[in-house]
This record gives sequence, structure tokens and C-alpha cells, in this order.
Amino acid sequence: MKNKALNSSLVLIILALSACGQTEVNHQIKAKAEKHLIQNFKAATNINWDQEGDEIEAEFEEAGINYSVKYSAQGEWLETEKELNADALPAEVIAAINAKFANAEIEDAEWVETAKESFYELNVEADHSDYEVKLTPNGNIISSTIEEDEED
Repeated sequence: MKNKALNSSLVLIILALSACGQTEVNHQIKAKAEKHLIQNFKAATNINWDQEGDEIEAEFEEAGINYSVKYSAQGEWLETEKELNADALPAEVIAAINAKFANAEIEDAEWVETAKESFYELNVEADHSDYEVKLTPNGNIISSTIEEDEED
């Protein structure tokens, strides 16, 4: 019985020490991400940090525009998303959407940048279905997937 109590106590101590170490790592990673954010978005306001799985995400505003920047578990930049108004999209992007979908309505639009590519990501409603569509700046469709209804 004493061994079980001792083992349980050791497990709790190890977990507590691991949590302390993890907190320190998270602070170091967040500091690296914050440095990148400040260097690239000098006028950012209303910055909110969130942990999404292994990734860290910063959501903020700059010059009245909403942004989301994602970082890896090591604090390395992964992706920047910039919200756009549909009327700010290039004519080629609008033409591609209208050619692919009858009676399309663009609900959300973002400009997405990663280390490998940059593209438009649109949420489109057409024929009572919702789609996520990724397009190049000249209107070539990279992918188009139907979005499933999310249960609340």
C-alpha cells in the first residue's frame, strides 16, 4: 500500500515538473513568434494568442484588416491569412468562381501566404452547398472542396 502511495506521489511530482518545463518552453516559443509578429506587423493591435494543437496562432488587426498568423511548435512562421472583402478580389478570381459555380455567393475571402505558395481561399455558397475554394492570383483553381455542416 505504501508503495502505491509512493508511486502515485512520484507520478504527480513528475507530471508537475513536466508541466513547469512545458510552460517555460511555451514562453520561449511564444517569444520567438512574438518577435516575428512585431517585425512583420509593426502596427498590429488587439493581438490574441491561442494554442491549436501543436501550433500557436495570433489573431490581430492592422490598419482595420483582420489577420491570422500561425507558428509551429518551435515558433517558426507557417502561414499568414489576411481577410479580404470580396470586391477586392481580382477579376480573374471572380470570373473563375462564376464559371465553376452557378449563382455563387462569396461569403469569406482571404489571402494566404506560406513559405511555399500564396493563394486566395474563399468560402463560397452555391446551390445550397458551401465550398472552400483555393485559387491562384490569376484565377486558376487549386482545389475546391465541399464543406460539411458542423454540429454545434
